[in-house]
Amino acid sequence: LEDAATQTAFYDWADGSNQSNTDSHTYENWLPSANVVFGITDEFQIRLGLSQAIFRPDFGLMKSNLVIQQGGDDPVTGAWLGPDASTGNVQLDPITADQFDLAFEWYFDDVGSLTFSLFQKNLSDYIVPAILQRDVTNNGETFAVDVDGVGNASDSGEIKGFEVAYQQTFDDLPGMWSGLGVQANYTYIDAQGVPNIGPKNDEPNGRGSAPNFDVSQLRLPLMSEHTVNLVGFYETD
Repeated sequence: LEDAATQTAFYDWADGSNQSNTDSHTYENWLPSANVVFGITDEFQIRLGLSQAIFRPDFGLMKSNLVIQQGGDDPVTGAWLGPDASTGNVQLDPITADQFDLAFEWYFDDVGSLTFSLFQKNLSDYIVPAILQRDVTNNGETFAVDVDGVGNASDSGEIKGFEVAYQQTFDDLPGMWSGLGVQANYTYIDAQGVPNIGPKNDEPNGRGSAPNFDVSQLRLPLMSEHTVNLVGFYETD
């Protein structure tokens, strides 16, 4: 520690005791939506959708229990970095998305369709890893604790792409084979805008101990560029 007085204060503060805490957070969202279908023919239609949606954070991301431990030393200066901990963030807002969808749908059979869809989602309050500093008072002493947790990004994000989907039941096959069917789709996603944050969240590029690996250049978390699904099914009375 920096000096004897700080060391004494820290040991008085870090006495191994437990404290209860109460936290709350309130938010409101209006989620308008509009869907319009243009019937071009009996078999072909165009669908337009405009909406706003939210994705609430998982409960695990909002846990409030905080286990504090003594932090390490700065690898460069050797200075004590202070106490640190990891926990969730009750103050998280849900991710908000302004959604635009345009679909071209061809129903070539009673049980067959081929569709092509374009979509774009403009994201706000994307949830990312973050270092949060919290002042904790115990036994008459107060220390700032660097909390390894999550927060809402200040930058906006964007998801856009397209999907091709095919579905058909082969009801013209003889007998029991008429219940066979297939579903297939392919989705391409271009997700960008919100920077990824790596193990060293307090560094702008998130590089941490790997200076040649800049995670801020990665795509949005949980977003695959290419997604393919192929399903075979059997359906009968």
